[in-house]
Amino acid sequence: MTAQKWSLFLDFDGTLVDIAPQPDAVVVDAGLVPMLRVLQDELDGCLAMVSGRSLATLDRFLAPLAFDAAGMHGLEYRLGGTTVRCDPATRPELGVALEKVTRTLGEIGGVVIEDKGCAFSVHWREAPLAEKGALLTLTETLKVLGGDYRLQLGKCVGEIIPMEASKGHALASFLKHAKYEGRRPIFIGDDLTDEDGFRVINDADGISIHVGHLQTVAQHRIASPTKVRSLLARWSSGGDMGALEGSGLSDTAVAAISHPKK
Repeated sequence: MTAQKWSLFLDFDGTLVDIAPQPDAVVVDAGLVPMLRVLQDELDGCLAMVSGRSLATLDRFLAPLAFDAAGMHGLEYRLGGTTVRCDPATRPELGVALEKVTRTLGEIGGVVIEDKGCAFSVHWREAPLAEKGALLTLTETLKVLGGDYRLQLGKCVGEIIPMEASKGHALASFLKHAKYEGRRPIFIGDDLTDEDGFRVINDADGISIHVGHLQTVAQHRIASPTKVRSLLARWSSGGDMGALEGSGLSDTAVAAISHPKK
């Protein structure tokens, strides 16, 4: 199957780059952006980031490229020449909640509070003993905010986001867009936040790849971002797009390997 009949969706943290102790400390491999540029050309532009990061943050790390992207779990996006961003001014209650969470957790060493505008997250990777208190604070905050929001858990992080934001919804929307419609999708991600996205890709007869060793509904798993970059490098240097043999992937317990259709 030619590259032009595939589409590729990529998570960022823990997938393209190694997770860092603090969100702004991630290191982008020097060859990553040039490699993604080649893949973008081979896929006729059908390459998109699907991340909990904001569009602005993704653009900063992946400059000078500005890919199609679903930021903040799809709360904002860039697709087909249209960019939609979330306006924090439309969610004043979230700002109030963030202030309260910051007063409660902000002085705990190693805890990082990340303001995303229309969402916020609490990271405790460098303060594992703070996990119980952080989760309690986030749970109580969610009760005050009500049913318009939900708590999204990830690796050493909890995030309060609007109810409508999810990577599954974001991917489903991309697949229906004329630019991506009719292509066989691949999605690579590493965290709990990617699981609903894997389900969408599986239902679309695509290829889903989990990075790491969590329990997953993805069809395949790969060990690390380093291995992901190696796989993408092979595809970008003339290897058959979507070919998985010899790439260090293994089947998960829930699905057999899904070979590209000829």
